[in-house]
Amino acid sequence: MSSMIWRGVTGTTRFMPLENAAFTYPTQVNDSSLGMPHQFLQIQDYTKGPGLIAPAPYGTAKFMLPPWIKA
Repeated sequence: MSSMIWRGVTGTTRFMPLENAAFTYPTQVNDSSLGMPHQFLQIQDYTKGPGLIAPAPYGTAKFMLPPWIKA
């Protein structure tokens, strides 16, 4: 069972046998069809939903430095 690949609404779930945890894309595997995407979202405008800033190629928005952080 732990070697099974399951494709569902959250993406691909493929378990690491010893940890009983799913591989994540792109931090553990480079192929999005073999790992569950680890999504990074950022709220850039409170009147709209969050933007998906990573991972590529799924991003719908670019990262923006929050205005309260001075570079």
